[in-house]
Order: sequence, then C-alpha cells, then structure tokens
Amino acid sequence: MSSNHIIRFRVNKEQLEKIKLEAMNNGYLNTSAYIRDLALNKNAICLEFKIGELSKEIKELKEELLNG
Repeated sequence: MSSNHIIRFRVNKEQLEKIKLEAMNNGYLNTSAYIRDLALNKNAICLEFKIGELSKEIKELKEELLNG
C-alpha cells in the first residue's frame, strides 16, 4: 500500500511566483512535482533560494553604493 507524506515550508509571495513560473517553464503540471524533483536531485532547491536571496542583497547594496 502506498503512503504519501507532506512536507511544508514557507516562502514569500515573490518566491512562490518564481517557483510556479519555473515549474511551468520546465514542463511541470504542478509545483509539487517540480519541488519534489528539485529536492531529490542534489538538493538544488536550497541552492536556488540562496542564490536568489544573495542576488537580491547584492542588487540592494549596489543601489545603495551608487545612490550614496
């Protein structure tokens, strides 16, 4: 008999929209399949989120430096 388990995690609205868009762009019909594949393939989802967060911080710092 098969069993399903639920994993929950929090994302902000911007992150959710990015996940949905990435899932659709990669041919997934739903976000859960996309997240499952990412999580099972080299834990890529954590890396993607960290890169996104770091990129946002770099952009903010760059704007602060340019604008004084």
